[in-house]
Amino acid sequence: MSTKINARSPFYLNLTEPVQPSELFTCAIAGASGFVVSSGGIITLPTLSKGTIVGQSVDNFAAIGPTGTPTNRTLTLTIQIPANFSNTLVGTIACNVTFLQPKQAAVDTPSSNDNCPTASGTISAQTLANSTGTATVAVNGKFNRGTDSAISGYRVINNHPSFINASISGNNLILSALSTCGTKKIYVEAFQAADSCTAVQDVTITINNCTTFSCTTAGLSGGSISQNGQTIVKPTGLGIVGNIYAASAGGSAITTVAANTGTADQNITLYFDVTIPNGFSNSGVLSSRCPVSIVQNGTGLKAAACPGESVTNAETLVFSGWRILANGTTIKGNVRLSSTNLAITNFTTNFPANTSPSFDGRNVVITFTVPSGYSNAGSKSCTLSIKQEPSVNPCGSFEAHLSSGVSSIGALCDGNYGPAVIATTTINLSNGIGSSLNGTIICRGGGKFPGGSLYYAITAATQNPMAGPGMTFKVVRINNNGTVTEVHSKTCQTSGTGPQGDIQL
Repeated sequence: MSTKINARSPFYLNLTEPVQPSELFTCAIAGASGFVVSSGGIITLPTLSKGTIVGQSVDNFAAIGPTGTPTNRTLTLTIQIPANFSNTLVGTIACNVTFLQPKQAAVDTPSSNDNCPTASGTISAQTLANSTGTATVAVNGKFNRGTDSAISGYRVINNHPSFINASISGNNLILSALSTCGTKKIYVEAFQAADSCTAVQDVTITINNCTTFSCTTAGLSGGSISQNGQTIVKPTGLGIVGNIYAASAGGSAITTVAANTGTADQNITLYFDVTIPNGFSNSGVLSSRCPVSIVQNGTGLKAAACPGESVTNAETLVFSGWRILANGTTIKGNVRLSSTNLAITNFTTNFPANTSPSFDGRNVVITFTVPSGYSNAGSKSCTLSIKQEPSVNPCGSFEAHLSSGVSSIGALCDGNYGPAVIATTTINLSNGIGSSLNGTIICRGGGKFPGGSLYYAITAATQNPMAGPGMTFKVVRINNNGTVTEVHSKTCQTSGTGPQGDIQL
């Protein structure tokens, strides 16, 4: 659209490009998903659509035994606000994620088959130099296989990705230190895929050789002060937060402050001792106290506030669990106020389907009831920005190479079979071809590969020959819907179609 403006001399126009107002970064935009707590209390952190997790309220939860009760667990994440949001300068926001922690499975009876792996000994602690330290740790000797089934593989659970890079390569844990010093725990899990059972070992990692620790390094944020001044919740950051002081120097430690007799909230700057974590060039308690500005409640009633809403004595509502599926359906989540779930009366749903491969922004209007005891008790609505999930691509993006198809596995021993089909799959075959490929979809040209229930040699990269006399190779059987129905490992001693080292995975 354009606008024509007529002006006579000597009038002049001074026009500036309109600026798009920046968006408020909220928990909904962060889009945390995939939070899991195992029966043993081990946390798998969620992934974010935007932002970076820089802290968490706990490292693990208590285990729940076979006779225990599944329990809802809430983890508070400290999320770094990315650039170009209206509240970027605030630094971080706190977002809650929840998961129903299951109880441990009942112990098998002695007469039943026990396919599950078990831990054996411990994985030794690792000390690495800041930014440069690496380590390779063999983990296969730290777990025992089940009586009737081998260990399918290993995975790493790393809840401190800004502290340490950790991955699994075959039977090895690969570690690479990042630039933050301290001591953290990660976990290695051995799994037996067919029975969905696991065993877990923790690994303590210390990163040292850092520069001098300071209040800037500590990065303290959060905390609260009650209206009567009798309760002070300390902020969190890197290092252990200790004594509280009213001034940057001098005076004794305090546990309370004066009451706030005004109706409005107020900011109070307090100063904190911080114990330096392991690995820095200095140690002990910082010689200078670290200042943090903390909100103290006023006497007026709190007002339930939507994220980013500016009201007096605001208590921000927390939205969690809300999703919009690719088909346009809104999955109802929670609205919490002071850790209480509010009654939801209505919310927007039935959006158009998202047929693209990327997330699509939507606004969901959620109406709920604010309880008594708040200045705005009654019906209230908030508009939540949620990313609608993209359509699922069953084809995946990992390259696979197939030979021409044959009616029996042994026929692949009759000649030197080269790559005939370039395909894609949801599993990265360069990490190994195993039973996990069973039930997945093989695609070609963006559509499902019509396999005709034939057998195909399969590799991650081009290899010629792929199959034939004297070779060991992997074989998949693919039906006309592109689904892998069988996975085999084949060794051809000579040509011919007889049974020659055929192992079904």
